Amino acid sequence: MVLKSSNCDFISTDKPKCYSLRPIIKHIFALSFTIYLCLFSVALAQWNYIGLGNKKINKLRIHNQILYATTDDGVYCRNIYSSDTIWISMGLQGKETYAISILNSDTIYTGIRISGLGSDTISIYRTINGGVNWESYQNGFGGGTGHNNQVFTLEASPYQNETLFATGSMQIAKSNNLGENWQLVWGNWAGNGMGVHFIAFDPVSSNVAWSGGESGYFQPVLLKSTDFGENWQENWINVGGDNACYSCAVDPSNSNVIYIGMEGRIIKTTDGGENWNTIYSPMNYPYFYGIAMNSNFSNIIYASGSRNTLDPQYLVLHKSQDNGISWSTIVEGSAGEKGVLDLLLVSGNNVDTFYLATFGSGVYRYEETVTNIETIDSPKNHEFFLLKQNYPNPFEKITEIRYQIPKQVNSRQNPVVSMNIYDVTGRLVKTLVNETQELGYYQVLWDGKDDLDNAVSSGIYFYRIEAGNFTAMKKIVKTR
Repeated sequence: MVLKSSNCDFISTDKPKCYSLRPIIKHIFALSFTIYLCLFSVALAQWNYIGLGNKKINKLRIHNQILYATTDDGVYCRNIYSSDTIWISMGLQGKETYAISILNSDTIYTGIRISGLGSDTISIYRTINGGVNWESYQNGFGGGTGHNNQVFTLEASPYQNETLFATGSMQIAKSNNLGENWQLVWGNWAGNGMGVHFIAFDPVSSNVAWSGGESGYFQPVLLKSTDFGENWQENWINVGGDNACYSCAVDPSNSNVIYIGMEGRIIKTTDGGENWNTIYSPMNYPYFYGIAMNSNFSNIIYASGSRNTLDPQYLVLHKSQDNGISWSTIVEGSAGEKGVLDLLLVSGNNVDTFYLATFGSGVYRYEETVTNIETIDSPKNHEFFLLKQNYPNPFEKITEIRYQIPKQVNSRQNPVVSMNIYDVTGRLVKTLVNETQELGYYQVLWDGKDDLDNAVSSGIYFYRIEAGNFTAMKKIVKTR
């Protein structure tokens, strides 16, 4: 399906019901677009408390419209469209659950926080029936007992179905068989650090990943892999004094642009990690535990965290609309145990929805509808072709490709436009467009099927556009 677009409409989806722990997902994709200038005014902006009060919320994840939370008292879930504050318990009550990776509504991995003085020695658990039962699933992760088995992050690769990454106090481990066995790929099992806090996959390059944390000497460590996590290059960021790397956001259209949330500052690179600069350092010294980028407009960055105090504090969302040059804050109206431990962003066509995990006041949702946007890209103003990166990428069920056909200055005829999907061997998989098109902006959707309407397997594909003398090609990744 090819749509010509000159404006941007948001189409709401039906609200699916969540029962037992296997939701019926009704997800209607309605995608339209235009390219916008960053002059925003907020038409709707509000904070909503959505439950789990009096709990410490460590991580938030969304899978198939279900929001999952790891807490200091087990794992919980709820439908993102629920209007109440009720969460479903998924088990492991009495344990502080921390890291989480969701393969599907049945198969979920989680990590248990282990203290050096605690009795727990197993930190990884798995359920294959949506939380009805959990089994210990350490399987070689860790080199001893107690703190050496601590898991800070569990992340499934968006590029390879069987690959998991886990981080510990000062190590990164990789599994190529969904946790059946673990291979140490950085650090050592006896490493005494304060934690490796994130694994972030490059949305464009399947071989590139980022990780970071803090050493036992309170030094920030930043790691980059260019071979899909087999080897990691160390970058000991020197920003002065005690510090750590807590969160990471990679530009969805430019692998060279990365933002890192640290203690008291946000740093940025524009050359793939060769050089870093502090772009934001607010006076109240927050720990930036969460950082995210708008998936449609990469100039918009959000961050949140906690002030360096135990006193009641406000819920604060930091926002930049100019690639981190200037920042503003959005504050929830009352103080409490509202330091943020995790920030989850879901970007729509004209709505950004945030889920914020707090230290002891449950989960909050913040929604911002952006209107009064001045359009600067109009077909009549441009004399060039444009092919954008597909979104989302990687994708599971459907993805959108956007392109522009300019005014034909030296031709009386509009070009014949073809858009094809190829696999890594160069075999034609799907023809999305093959027609004459006039000047304008267009979007085409690919549902992950070939020309015979068969679902293609997960992996790397390429989409290529040909229009007159113009050709361009970009990579696309299909996941589970």
